[in-house]
Amino acid sequence: MNIKRFCSALRISFFFILFFFISLIFLGSNKALATSGCCSWHQGVSYCDTSVGRYVCGDGSYSPSCGCAYYPPVPAFPSEMTIGANNSFLPTSNGTYDIEFTFNNPNNRSVSISMNTAQWADPGPLADTMGATWTFKDVQPNTTQYVNMKATVNGVWSQIESWTIQVPAWVAPTPVPTDTPIAIDTSVDNKPFMFGFFDWLFGLFKSKNTTVPDQATETSPYTCDCSKTCTQITTCAEAYYQLNTCGCSVRDGDRDGIPCENLCQ
Repeated sequence: MNIKRFCSALRISFFFILFFFISLIFLGSNKALATSGCCSWHQGVSYCDTSVGRYVCGDGSYSPSCGCAYYPPVPAFPSEMTIGANNSFLPTSNGTYDIEFTFNNPNNRSVSISMNTAQWADPGPLADTMGATWTFKDVQPNTTQYVNMKATVNGVWSQIESWTIQVPAWVAPTPVPTDTPIAIDTSVDNKPFMFGFFDWLFGLFKSKNTTVPDQATETSPYTCDCSKTCTQITTCAEAYYQLNTCGCSVRDGDRDGIPCENLCQ
């Protein structure tokens, strides 16, 4: 009898241990069983509603006692920021375009923006600007690009908004016009003011003691009048008077000391 009792107790212990290990394996592989107590009277756990952080039971109700992971819903992209969005192409000297993209940002939201060949691509976790314009550098011509943007709404990144940009063939930048050089009349009787000033200054240093045939003396009957041209001067003596005494250097256009060469040979 003792042997039978011992064998019976051994069999019971074996089955208990086997049942314990099977239960551990089954519970570890079935998440629903791990949370079965959360919806015990509501047809068990169905799924986790991450928008509110609660388990949903099989009958559609929320678990009265169990919570789960919470992920705040992604807000929609602010509709006002799409108003008036536009772009302009600025050709560069290396055969590419700088593309200036402008958009509406009345609330100065933080914006993450990128240009990609893939639409709806995430522009990244960092804010690029709080303004309303962004310039993309060295964009290849004859390509289809996408401006992908997201903005902060109550401190949370919004959904991504995307614009299609058809980049045209490259056109060389328009040359910047330069000022046309001003032609200067260098004729003797039409010299600019500065030329006349230096001619006058040069005449002050010219010697007044040069012996010239028929040159007028201090008692000369001539009067100084630098406006008189060589055609209005009648004698060589008057021409020398206007040049040396009056300092009218315009009467000596080639500066050889001889005025009005049509009179003074």
